[in-house]
Amino acid sequence: MLNNLKKKPNTFAQRVHDTHNHDIRKIICITTGLIALLCKISLQFCCEFIDNNRFNIYLIQNVAQLIKFPTSILYIAHLAFTLHDLIKDYRGSNGKKELAKIVSKSANLASSTIEALIMLKVIHFLTRENANLISYIHLTSTILFLFISEHISYYYTYKKYQDAHKKYQDKKGTNEFTECKKELAKCKKALIISTLALLLSLLNFILKRVDIATIPINLSNGVIYNFNLSETVGIIYNAVFLAFQLDKLFHQPINNDPSTDLYGVDHNHHERSNHDLPNGCRV
Repeated sequence: MLNNLKKKPNTFAQRVHDTHNHDIRKIICITTGLIALLCKISLQFCCEFIDNNRFNIYLIQNVAQLIKFPTSILYIAHLAFTLHDLIKDYRGSNGKKELAKIVSKSANLASSTIEALIMLKVIHFLTRENANLISYIHLTSTILFLFISEHISYYYTYKKYQDAHKKYQDKKGTNEFTECKKELAKCKKALIISTLALLLSLLNFILKRVDIATIPINLSNGVIYNFNLSETVGIIYNAVFLAFQLDKLFHQPINNDPSTDLYGVDHNHHERSNHDLPNGCRV
């Protein structure tokens, strides 16, 4: 597929893609995710800590969202320009096979836009603080991302692994075998992590909608662990996501073709995996 953005490196769209792929943006996302994870763990493990530091927890949440918002806007712009490029290529003679990518990016763009509007309290204003309606809108955003965008993304991750495995088999005994082996190992690693993240996010989505009792476990020294299967799965998922993103940041090169970047776990995934806190707030 032709990449129009590569042909025009000085366009505004290309500058948005370059900024989106910059390490600083990734570091901000990882830092925000780590703050969210720490807040979630503190709320999960220690009731006394919550009671004594409720104001500080809210402050940390607000700062994390403030940091996350610019990256969310940048990500929405990145998706919009990528979708425009995909649609332009789709009109060509060889672009019909890319329809799945267009659907994936469209669902992701719609989901990310809804999340940004919720973050800005625009949805709250339009719905007049109707909690049920806001919950349904957030659920729609989650379904668009988790059941459409992420599944298509996983399909391309698996397809990339299949292509690498076929190339690995064909190149046995040649000079290119070593490079093919490295590529296969990288694709296999991405597939394993993507599979784990997708399964955990689906499990978390289901458990969030099941009424599961919280079991308080006294860990001594005034520390009480409020065990809840859904919250525990959410914490594990966040940890997997952050580990994967750190690995991408420090060990994998930036993809030079943003219009076809549907492989791996999306960096924005943690923002809509239903990280609801016990008091109804979301990090």
